[in-house]
Amino acid sequence: MAVGFNPTAILLLLLMAAASWQCSSAATYTVGDALGWTVPPISTVYSEWASDKTFVVGDILVFNFVNERHDVTEVTKGSHSSCNGSNPISVETKSPARITLASAGDHHFMCSFLSHCNDGQKLSITVRATSSSAPSPSPSLTAGLTAPPPSIATPPSDNIPSNLSPTTVPPPPNTATSLRASTFSASILAVVVALLFLSF
Repeated sequence: MAVGFNPTAILLLLLMAAASWQCSSAATYTVGDALGWTVPPISTVYSEWASDKTFVVGDILVFNFVNERHDVTEVTKGSHSSCNGSNPISVETKSPARITLASAGDHHFMCSFLSHCNDGQKLSITVRATSSSAPSPSPSLTAGLTAPPPSIATPPSDNIPSNLSPTTVPPPPNTATSLRASTFSASILAVVVALLFLSF
């Protein structure tokens, strides 16, 4: 006996799948990973943390800090450079502060407590409108070009702070990509199960 599909139910399932796909493209990043949001042992910690990440609109930054000892103040580029939090765009005072990146462009964050910003508790990131990367040039355009000479790597600095022990546990790997993939997989599985349920 053939079972007919309800067009309204199918449309609803497709809309749910589309919404799940859109939501699954957002990633959550814990700023500083295991270090959290604090006065860092090295002033470049947060810029190094952000250097290998691609932030897109909809992603979420989570700032973990001690309440009443730190805050997350979003400021302009000029205020960020001068560590001036007197005219903020926004201020979050409760941890964990979850900030959704709602617009593309540069975003600047700092702690407005004491000299924390001057001591390196600040972060600048660039947010893209989408996560798609630019297409690579076609081989015909690059055929006549020679490769640039290899760059010489800078040796690691010996200026390791004395308060870091050799047994320091490395921060957990960023789960943004795997989170996106698992959420997408769960969405597909939900659609398949719903379609199977409707066929009975």
